[in-house]
Amino acid sequence: MKQLAFLFLLLPIFGYSQKTFAPLNAVWNYEQKSNLDPLTNICSGNHIQYRVDEEIIIDGKDCSIVRAYGSTGGSPNFGYSGDSLIVYQDQDKIYFQQDTAFLLLFDFGAQVGDTIVSYDPVGRGLLSGFQSPSSDTTLYRIIVQVAEVSTESVGGQDRRVLHLLSIDEDEVLPYHLIMEGIGSLSEGFPGFFIFTTADGCNGGFVCYKDDSLSYDRRNFNVPHPGCDFTDSVDDELAVEVSIYPNPFDSEIHIDTELQNYQLRLLDINSRVVMQRTNAVVLDTDELDPGLYILQLVVEGRVYTKKVMRL
Repeated sequence: MKQLAFLFLLLPIFGYSQKTFAPLNAVWNYEQKSNLDPLTNICSGNHIQYRVDEEIIIDGKDCSIVRAYGSTGGSPNFGYSGDSLIVYQDQDKIYFQQDTAFLLLFDFGAQVGDTIVSYDPVGRGLLSGFQSPSSDTTLYRIIVQVAEVSTESVGGQDRRVLHLLSIDEDEVLPYHLIMEGIGSLSEGFPGFFIFTTADGCNGGFVCYKDDSLSYDRRNFNVPHPGCDFTDSVDDELAVEVSIYPNPFDSEIHIDTELQNYQLRLLDINSRVVMQRTNAVVLDTDELDPGLYILQLVVEGRVYTKKVMRL
């Protein structure tokens, strides 16, 4: 009888799954609609940040509270918007609390051809995909189909990226992307389509970080003060490797005395565009202008440098 009682006590503990989405201290940064200065060709900036700075247990569920913050221009100071959302992870599915029910937000485990029926949070301001006002009680149902599943390397781990296409006859939405463990790579925390504007000031995902990883897509012409775009480096390798010039035009030079290393050049979508062994010069004439990630890998250590093609 004592053994049975011991097993019953353990069952609730074994029932919890490890939280990989919205852990404490997670931060998402997105760019919202902003105006383009015709003289400088730079957007004024309308920055949105979502943070998990509190966790809560609801009916035995290990939940995270996501709060929304805003900033304009280049100001590093984000003000709380008053909007929040409680989210909960069950295996590959992410749910949010609406009133007393938990409704589906993301399904990271979906396969190509699957149909996903999810919902938009109601009356949550910057945490509602359609930014419905607090007085709105309409529950928006989103029906999408998984058109493609790709992978990206984030923090040394392959993450699934779901390419979703709306098939809802009542609400036609464009193609968007959802990354396993991170969420929307499109527009806003719920992943729906509220930020797109004209004149080059398109809104969308900029960067994400938590206590164990960081990920960014710097594809906007206005800096986001919530994103740290410094290099991610192995401190010991940093003093042994010199990369120049940066920005570059037709060549990248690698100055190092290291041996038996691999070089990888990735675009902002983490696709490998060039790979070499022990190279000291990379011919970059064929590359398009923009941001790239140069990785030097040696004996399991990685030096990462962001470089810009003019």
